[in-house]
Amino acid sequence: MQQQPGRILFHEYGTQLRVASDDALILNVLCGRVGQFGVEFPLNAHEREEYRRRGDAFIQELAGMVRRDSDPYAARGRTC
Repeated sequence: MQQQPGRILFHEYGTQLRVASDDALILNVLCGRVGQFGVEFPLNAHEREEYRRRGDAFIQELAGMVRRDSDPYAARGRTC
């Protein structure tokens, strides 16, 4: 399903899901307490399917997992 690049699909403070130019879904999560940083990565096939099934609730849950342990997700994308 082709979507408009740059389109924001989900946004609440510290979490944003957007469509990339290659139709990837990119999640950006604000992490840290005193020293804050962003972790940005594309959703994998399983995460895309969960988002399709569960919607925003899944993105909120995934963002919580990223905040608790950002390293595995940062390795899939980048920190900013």
